[in-house]
Amino acid sequence: EYFYEGLVSCADNIAERGKLSPPKGFPWPGSQPLAFVQAGNADCEVTHNFGGKSNPLEAKLVAKVVSDLLEAGDLDAQNIAVISPYSKQVQYIRGELSAMMAINARNVRVGTVDSFQGQEKDVVVFSAVRS
Repeated sequence: EYFYEGLVSCADNIAERGKLSPPKGFPWPGSQPLAFVQAGNADCEVTHNFGGKSNPLEAKLVAKVVSDLLEAGDLDAQNIAVISPYSKQVQYIRGELSAMMAINARNVRVGTVDSFQGQEKDVVVFSAVRS
């Protein structure tokens, strides 16, 4: 609005999506589909060889959130993405999703921030690893 003097607008389907209520399966803190979830009080970050980082406890929590969203039935797996800045965390999350879910976890997009660039999904779960 400020930079483009009102000349740029969302596509109709994007504007309509913003009017929908948050999907079932997660205790959203209000009417907006945005939440920050603490992964626990313990520092569970692991530094791997060559500088990779992961947080196995957070990976389990992310998989549980995704599983709950899918089980609620408002979303299909292909409408969910899980992103993390660390490829080692992406591996952990994929493993947790595979171990936890009989629901078609293969269609949940799990990748690094870089690999997801330019894409969009109805729900994006971000795994920060470090707090």
